[in-house]
Amino acid sequence: GLGSGLGVAGLGVDLGLGLGLGLGLDASPNPTLTLCAAGVRGLRLPVRMATVGAGVAAPPSWEALSGLLRATGREDYEAVKARVASGEAGPHTDAKVRLFGAKPEDVRVTLYRDTAAWCPYCQKTWMLLEEKRIPFRVEKINMRSYGPKPRSFLDKVPNGLLPAIELDGQLMTDSQRIMMTLENTFTEPQYEPEGYLTLPLLREDPDKLARAERLLGLERELFSWWCQWCFRPGDGPGGAHRKGFEDVLGRVDAALGEADGPFFLGEKLSIVDLVYVPHLERIVSSMLYWKAFVIRRLDAPAGDRYANINRWFDALERRPNGVYLATQSDHFTHVKDIPPQYGDGYFGGDYASARGQAIIAAVDGGVDRDPGAAPGASQGVGGILDALLGGGKQEENVAAAAADGVPDDWSLPLPPLTRAPLVVLPENDPGDEENRLQAAERLVANHEAVTRFALRGAGQPGRPQYQAPLADPNAEPAEDPALAAAVDELLRSVAAQLITGEAAAVPSLVLASQGELGLPAAECMDYLRARVGVPRDMRYPAARAFRASLAWAMEAAASL
Repeated sequence: GLGSGLGVAGLGVDLGLGLGLGLGLDASPNPTLTLCAAGVRGLRLPVRMATVGAGVAAPPSWEALSGLLRATGREDYEAVKARVASGEAGPHTDAKVRLFGAKPEDVRVTLYRDTAAWCPYCQKTWMLLEEKRIPFRVEKINMRSYGPKPRSFLDKVPNGLLPAIELDGQLMTDSQRIMMTLENTFTEPQYEPEGYLTLPLLREDPDKLARAERLLGLERELFSWWCQWCFRPGDGPGGAHRKGFEDVLGRVDAALGEADGPFFLGEKLSIVDLVYVPHLERIVSSMLYWKAFVIRRLDAPAGDRYANINRWFDALERRPNGVYLATQSDHFTHVKDIPPQYGDGYFGGDYASARGQAIIAAVDGGVDRDPGAAPGASQGVGGILDALLGGGKQEENVAAAAADGVPDDWSLPLPPLTRAPLVVLPENDPGDEENRLQAAERLVANHEAVTRFALRGAGQPGRPQYQAPLADPNAEPAEDPALAAAVDELLRSVAAQLITGEAAAVPSLVLASQGELGLPAAECMDYLRARVGVPRDMRYPAARAFRASLAWAMEAAASL
């Protein structure tokens, strides 16, 4: 318990995109395949390749695209990347060290966390280090579900568990033990920042400490009922799993309502909130997708069923230090990263309603969707690609769901961000142009690596296979020079669209003259679109813009 200090109660894809799409190209969780290649033949495509006339030009060169970015007045990309890596740019998934004013030689902690930012236990440990402003270095390690662990790490941590920390040369695993140790070790005034209630201060108030212990027990109840409903078929006998989950979630909301501030213990964030963050975030995403059960809302009214939970999320997202936003994922990434860690989610609740089907489409964009998402279908019979190619058992249901093409929130022109499935507070939205430019600069700066990565979509799968959907760090890219040229042109058109906001009528002259390359090129765009992860690659608003532009290129190529 907290009083004893013995413990707290219970795209990744290396596209070489620096500040976006990761830095570990061959150590990637790949959040999964979509409508793609031959499958998109059956879609009613809104994009058609224009007839090539004498005046049609090739997409701008990468050099020209770089010049367009510079003309926007953006800071030099390499300079920004260096500031991020050094920790000077604040909390960020690509920061290699965070000093908080300390000297590099005085850093006592090394945090080993997962490469893809999927691990919930890594997230809360990372957040505690940031909130307490404890200087630390970062080493990223693959989870077993998406890639191999380096021998250097296994020599230190033979069981390979994450997170791990090295404190004054001593290795430690188990996030509960780690968090308690950090709270109890770093107790000086500089580790008591404004707005954070440290554990030593919490122990000075017996009543508040007792409340914290009860709340941590409630978190374990919430986790248990989430697993009961989310990872089992249906809603349980007589709806028991749903009822149990709704009851405990209501008690969590009521507990927040009893506090004299937005957080569990009042106005200040505490270790209690950090314990709740990872699973409440994943509960919001998974229950929305698999059960059409809405918890998080933009501008939730005071009378909303979960108004206090929404107020809590709002407060987290408004923290001046930006810590939660730096670690926050999106619904799509979670519905792809949850099954390898917890087991398959099962559709239930109100998923079969028109509203439920719209939610599914908005969250996954048709990416590797289990046919169980279609009303009346049985789960576990293959992905949407299998069905579209005739390999699944639910061809009619899945083909009908796919017939409308890529869902609105994954295609151009994008609806307003206020209509997106993930809540983004207005003050955290940089705006449409900035979102596009953030994605564009990552693509332009790393275009060679990205192009080769995308060519995996038409290449050969690698060995060994990993548990995460389509995690394939050893895949071999296609080596066809003509296809490589076509994919390069498509990505240049994507970058141009992101920079200017205008989509070219002819995104690839190669494809316009060699139509037989259209389907493999579409497969490459699809492969890349499915592997843009949040926050590993970029934050959600930029990722949303990038995915939609890639979908436009995919559909254009497939329309040949």
